[in-house]
Amino acid sequence: MTNADTINALFERNAIAIRRGSLFDREPGPLNDVSIDRLEGMILGLAVGDSLGNTSEGQLPVARGEAFGEIRDYVRSR
Repeated sequence: MTNADTINALFERNAIAIRRGSLFDREPGPLNDVSIDRLEGMILGLAVGDSLGNTSEGQLPVARGEAFGEIRDYVRSR
């Protein structure tokens, strides 16, 4: 099943709470060197943010605040 098939099936079943827009009817163009650099930067930022946030991941803000206070820097994982 392609991504397009998946999104179409979700819309048909009213399984997602968004309105279908023209964005879903267009395919992205080919990537150029600038796009690839930006994509790599995005993935690197996601990986770094995920690894730094793993200590308090999944905690409600109140519980995170009680356990760690205001997080302004890296918090070591247990």
